[in-house]
Amino acid sequence: YKETLETVRADLAAREADVTARDIEIEAMQRKVEMAERGQQLAEEELKEVFADQKAALGELFSSRISKMSAEQQARYNAEVKTRMEEMERTLASVNREIAVCGDTNLWERALELLQEIPTVAGCQPDEQSYSLAIAACCSCDRWMPSVNLLAQMRYAGYVPSVAKIDTVVKCCQRRG
Repeated sequence: YKETLETVRADLAAREADVTARDIEIEAMQRKVEMAERGQQLAEEELKEVFADQKAALGELFSSRISKMSAEQQARYNAEVKTRMEEMERTLASVNREIAVCGDTNLWERALELLQEIPTVAGCQPDEQSYSLAIAACCSCDRWMPSVNLLAQMRYAGYVPSVAKIDTVVKCCQRRG
């Protein structure tokens, strides 16, 4: 009886240590996320100011050049600008929406393709939402291996997966045995 009691106590102590370690790890992750969000907000504010200045300067330059064009040249220029604007419409947000649709329609492979295409079509790296949506798409189809790989890629890219996202992947793995 004493041996069983000691074993149970040791097991409880080990579990308490695991829970404490997990709590510390979660708190550290939350602090990292908060710091990253604060840093991102500051960087975005700085970029907005720089872009506003550049936009004003470019606007003045283009206005002076356009006013010197003939009506025919202006029409061709406007058509070309419209075409380029339509081509540039694919932003990170629009690609993320496409990935979300893939998750809703069980097109997990297309979601992975879109995630890989983000640097080319949107001109930036995938963000935390991009990875989360791709993971959700894979998990909705019980594709555990791509889900686990995406978690690793997400961490490598500097994003901390939420506890809920990790839990989703774990459940996906459990469903697949």
